[in-house]
Amino acid sequence: GVAGTSYCYRIRSINSIGNSVYSGVVSVTIPSAPPATPANLAASVLNQTQISLTWKDRSSDETAFQIERSVGSGAFTALVTLSANAVNYTDTTASAATTYSYRVRAINSSGSSAFAASAAVTTPSGSVSGVLPIAASGLVATAMTANQLSLTWLDNSTNENGFKLEFLAGTTWVQLANFPVNTKACIIGGVSSKASYSFRVAAYNSVGNSAPTTVSITMP
Repeated sequence: GVAGTSYCYRIRSINSIGNSVYSGVVSVTIPSAPPATPANLAASVLNQTQISLTWKDRSSDETAFQIERSVGSGAFTALVTLSANAVNYTDTTASAATTYSYRVRAINSSGSSAFAASAAVTTPSGSVSGVLPIAASGLVATAMTANQLSLTWLDNSTNENGFKLEFLAGTTWVQLANFPVNTKACIIGGVSSKASYSFRVAAYNSVGNSAPTTVSITMP
């Protein structure tokens, strides 16, 4: 049965003559239970003041997720409560050159799950007024012809000066182009049919480069 659900039962006997009348109805309610503990909590630094959290939702009956944070070796305190089915959150209240630990749990009307194993990261040093841009994401390579492809990505930052595009030559990343602020796509020609290529894109500003996002493609 399903937790928190009521079930009704009745019984009758059967022989070669026929069926008896049903017995009285008996109702049983399976007690509700707290949701399952989230899994695979991971934290990654986006820049000096922003940290990305992701986890796996292992329950189907939660009503919310609670995230707690500790600073340095301090105690965990409540950070945010998110809606059911949430699997990511960006903490935008971090400070530069600081270590943070995070933990997350699911809750419903019956109680709370255990916390997922905590995840810790340390933000880089640097002034808050000059932070690295947030990394681009969702880089996709699409073959347009046998000798031409397009790249598209999501611009997640608001403080980039532009984007750097690199390709993998053997085991070395080589810069291919620079693009202006807010660029989200480009077209690359001169590639070869049946050949495989890897590309990566990083946002940059006067502080430095974001982490890159990478994609590979085999041409038709």
